[in-house]
Amino acid sequence: MAISHTARVLVTRARGQGKTLSQLLERAGAQVTELPLIAFEATQRRMPELSPGDILVVTSATAVPFLDRPPAGVRVAAVGPSTAQALREAGIEVSVVPPRALASALVEALGPLEGRRILYPRAEQVPATFEASLRQAGARVVSAAVYRTILPPEATLLGVSVDVVTLASGSAARHYHQLGGVPEARIAAIGPSTAAVCARLGIEVHAVAAQHTSEGLAQAALSLLQACAPGAPRRS
Repeated sequence: MAISHTARVLVTRARGQGKTLSQLLERAGAQVTELPLIAFEATQRRMPELSPGDILVVTSATAVPFLDRPPAGVRVAAVGPSTAQALREAGIEVSVVPPRALASALVEALGPLEGRRILYPRAEQVPATFEASLRQAGARVVSAAVYRTILPPEATLLGVSVDVVTLASGSAARHYHQLGGVPEARIAAIGPSTAAVCARLGIEVHAVAAQHTSEGLAQAALSLLQACAPGAPRRS
């Protein structure tokens, strides 16, 4: 999908994580501004030791730098291709990636979980749905908040003027709301959980990515940019 008019997009992913999204948008002709609305720092909590037969589930590439390499015999599952790539780049072999980058799809892809010990590294604040689903499937879940998400102290939306804002996490949505948002901008969310956070905050979401990846988010943003074209009707 190519853009035939001047169109501006705000990429709000953490520093170093927005490269793919920005490149996809720029190749389509969009003018991209990168403004990280989230950053990460380690907590004092470390993951318990892993043992052969355990399953390590990773639901965000952000968690990868805070992990140690698991011992042999540990099955590693990633929520999607981006997380799987980050694990492999860290030297961690991945054996499970669901066909859709959704936590619910990951639970299904893991197969029978009755009595299995699952280690779940996560951020301090995450929805309880995924962990609850694992427990309902009979798993013995050990979760550890190994990192926290923070608003970069230098972040500001003052003076920002764009057509579309991309939000790739609930934390980015909360920080976007905290900073006052961007007037008249349309919002593209990476998936339903991010869109749900936006709804609770009163942020109208105009497009949700069909595939919950950078590629999917780029497509959602580009569809909104097409709608911003001269002569196209604009939603209020």
